[in-house]
Amino acid sequence: MDCFYKKDNQIYLDKNFLIPVYTIPGNHDYRNKLLNPLDIDRELTNYHSVVENRYANSNDNYVITYDELCLFFMNSGPDYLEDPTDWSKVLGDGLYESDIQWLENTLDECEAEKKIVLIHHPVINDRNEFGAMKDVIARNRVTFINMCLNNDIEIVLTGHTHRSVVFDSEENIYSNLPINCNYYSTLFIQTDDCKQGMHYRNISYLNGDLIVENSKEVEIKSKQKVIEYTKIYLFKYINYFPILKFLLSIVNL
Repeated sequence: MDCFYKKDNQIYLDKNFLIPVYTIPGNHDYRNKLLNPLDIDRELTNYHSVVENRYANSNDNYVITYDELCLFFMNSGPDYLEDPTDWSKVLGDGLYESDIQWLENTLDECEAEKKIVLIHHPVINDRNEFGAMKDVIARNRVTFINMCLNNDIEIVLTGHTHRSVVFDSEENIYSNLPINCNYYSTLFIQTDDCKQGMHYRNISYLNGDLIVENSKEVEIKSKQKVIEYTKIYLFKYINYFPILKFLLSIVNL
C-alpha cells in the first residue's frame, strides 16, 4: 500500500488523485493464517482494513461507470478443494446464485456501450491430461460465461494464474496482440502477477474501440519480492509435514 495514495477512503495511483485504483479480493485475501490456507476468513478482515468499505457490500461486487464504459467487479471467493488431499485440484469457490442475480440486475441497469467484468479467478483456462479445466471457478462457471456472451460483455479480466493469455468462449487462444475487442465475442483475459515479477496490461477505450495490449513486465532491481513469494508458497504445505513445521519454528522463518 506504500505505493499508493489515499484520499476520502479512495486509493489512487498518483499524488494528484487523478487515477483511482479499484480492487477485488483474491484467494490469498481470505487466508486467515499463513500456516493453514484452509482457515478461511469469510469477513475478509485484513482486506477490508485497507480498501474502501463502501465497495464491501453484495459480497464485494460493485459497478463503476465512466461515460460509455461499465466496469463490473466481482468476488470469486476463497480456495475451493475438490479433493482436500490433492492441492493440484485447487479451484476458486466461484459465484453463488446471489452473485449471478446481482450481475443480472446490474446488467439490466447498465446503459453504457462497453462492459468489462473483473474477477480474480479465470472462468476459462487450459485443461489437464484428464480434460479437466484447472484454476477456474467451481460454481456457475458456464452460467457466467453464457451471461457474458448474451449481454455483449467485451472482456473478462482475471489474474490468479500468474500468466498472460487470452481465450474466447470456445477455448481458442489469441496471441497476436494488441487486439480490438469490437471484432470478437467476449474475450477472457489473464494477466501476469505482481509477486514473481511486476506486470501490468494496458486496455484502452478510444473512439468506440476497446483495445487490449500485451502484458508487460516492469524491471525491478530488488529480488525481494521473489524471495517473499517463495516463502509464502512453501508455507502452503508446511501443515502436512509436522517435523518441518517444528524445525522452521526453531529458526524463526
